[in-house]
Amino acid sequence: MKFLRTFVFSFLTLSALASQCEDAENYSKSLDTGSISYKCDSNGKVIELKLAHVIINKDDVKIISKFTNAQKIEFNGCEYVDSLDSSYFKDFSELTYLSVKSELPAFKYAKNLKTLEINGNTSVDRDDIKIISEFTELEKLKIDVREVSEKDLSYLESLKHLKELKLVDERSEDNLCDYVPNEIKSICYPKASTTETKTTATSVTVESNDELVSIKGSTEVKEVKLYRIFLDQSGVDALATLTGLETIEFVDCDYDSSDLNESSLKNLKNLRKLIANSRQDVRLFKNNDSLKSLTVYGNTSLENEDIKIIAGFTQLEKLEIDVRVIYATDFSSLKNLTHLKELKIEDSLSDVNFCQKLPSELRSLCKTSYTTKKSSTKTTKTTKTSTKKTTKKTTTKTTRTTKITKTKTTKTTKKNNSLPTNSTDKCGKGVAICKEGYCCSKYGYCGKSDDYCKSSRGCQSEFGHCE
Repeated sequence: MKFLRTFVFSFLTLSALASQCEDAENYSKSLDTGSISYKCDSNGKVIELKLAHVIINKDDVKIISKFTNAQKIEFNGCEYVDSLDSSYFKDFSELTYLSVKSELPAFKYAKNLKTLEINGNTSVDRDDIKIISEFTELEKLKIDVREVSEKDLSYLESLKHLKELKLVDERSEDNLCDYVPNEIKSICYPKASTTETKTTATSVTVESNDELVSIKGSTEVKEVKLYRIFLDQSGVDALATLTGLETIEFVDCDYDSSDLNESSLKNLKNLRKLIANSRQDVRLFKNNDSLKSLTVYGNTSLENEDIKIIAGFTQLEKLEIDVRVIYATDFSSLKNLTHLKELKIEDSLSDVNFCQKLPSELRSLCKTSYTTKKSSTKTTKTTKTSTKKTTKKTTTKTTRTTKITKTKTTKTTKKNNSLPTNSTDKCGKGVAICKEGYCCSKYGYCGKSDDYCKSSRGCQSEFGHCE
């Protein structure tokens, strides 16, 4: 698909008469994962653009950078083969609304911003605060992230036009509004306190590890939603004491360590439903034998080891998998799920009908949108160029990742030649080395965003690529 996107960029560059709206439509059709939505004005200029779960490389950046008339841009759950270079976005003078997770530095030249939102399982450091302080036309600033590592917020005094300010750091108990300049304290709103009713509610949303520990031992809680938690061992142990739990949902959580002891979670004998947002969420419950329903969704991946863990939930009646990519090739162990009544399995990155990969006794149960979502939009193009596209995609990608990680790979192999390599999950000392093109975060997981790759955020260069 990378070949197709390169072709699209070349076509758009040559077609001077094509409107931006047509460019956006062609780009949307070229995507092999994620989606874009856009709005155009009467002159065919793209004025609003939203990218959701797109895996972005240099060709994507070149295409996106053409939409210089955009007034509103949103990034939602995107990942990066190549980082966004701010030099491509110097001409976005009409941009007034920006919503990002880790993409802020790319838009540091958008000096006419009126609204800026930074959301998700990410962190904001001193460099980010300095960039924000340069957006002197800002009227609304919302920061709702896992961590604000920079507590010197005096730089924000330059935001003279600010009318609305929200600062939320899920990891800290501090009121970040205490750190802003006096001139804007009156318009600053911190995270609302929700701990007062935690011990009596039957359905709760928990937004920090400490909040989870605060309800330790409660027998009243039946449903818990873990929202952007940075989970450590004390949180896992507290979760295990909620013996009345029937449903657990994870949303965008992260982990303190790659080797948390999850054995105590087998005590959750009443747990019937698990909604997981990552493979790490699923692995926490590998010793549980009471699950009836399992949903695994979102910007994550699954490998053979994960499929074997899922096969261990032998009481499952409903299994739904809809993730970014499924690397697993062996699904034979799922034949153990003899109680299944509902089954769906697919990913957004590949063109594989996974229902056909399952044991024969499960295929009649399996549902997928493969035939409508993937085949119908690609059949006419694939027939002529599938071999060519596959070859080019593989060759190009290998060349790129080799350039990025060649030095690091040579270096890490010498120091850690006894460790497993090619990991896209856990990494670090005594664990594994990340796959080429992936970075090892300070928390011991492989990924490609700034949270994993920035040296200033603790990237471990001995176990993967760092920037």
